[in-house]
Amino acid sequence: MNIFDAVALLSISYIFPLPFWWFVIHSKFLALRKFGLGFHIMIMAIWVMIGIILFKYSFKILAYRLETRYTFFAGILLTCLVVFIDLKRQQDFSFTTIIGLPEVLPKKYKSKLITQGVFSYIRHPRYLEYILFALAMAFVTGSVICYLFFIYTLVAFNFLARLEEKELIQRFGKKYLAYMKRVPRFLPGLRA
Repeated sequence: MNIFDAVALLSISYIFPLPFWWFVIHSKFLALRKFGLGFHIMIMAIWVMIGIILFKYSFKILAYRLETRYTFFAGILLTCLVVFIDLKRQQDFSFTTIIGLPEVLPKKYKSKLITQGVFSYIRHPRYLEYILFALAMAFVTGSVICYLFFIYTLVAFNFLARLEEKELIQRFGKKYLAYMKRVPRFLPGLRA
């Protein structure tokens, strides 16, 4: 296994459970919320188990590949774009917000609508990062499992963005609706 395969498998083990975590944090799973940070530990355990399974069976998982001669450099460029978006996003979006503490512990962590920085160009930069990075890993490794994972991230994070927008409309009302009219979901210049 080369370094790109290892990064791809780590990415899959990290990104795959995120949509499930979103449902725990953002939905009405009040029974889970009463455990506070305990369910975060549970998600971490799931991440570790997925990683162990992926690495244990990596030779089988990575056996099927598509030609990568022309896509490798496109994958590297996409990875650079993801890093750029991430650095810009970190300027306005804290780690505590990313892991959902304002939703889980609203008395301690206040929720606010972020519309500056990269959020003035796209509404969901973090989801775009996951989608683009999955595509980048598919291009770099040529692994069929990575291409399938890209399709998963495209569908899952598009679905989550729509659900999250409904929640944000409830939370921020007209302010968020106005923001939605000004700023596209994922790609500057495209409204959805």
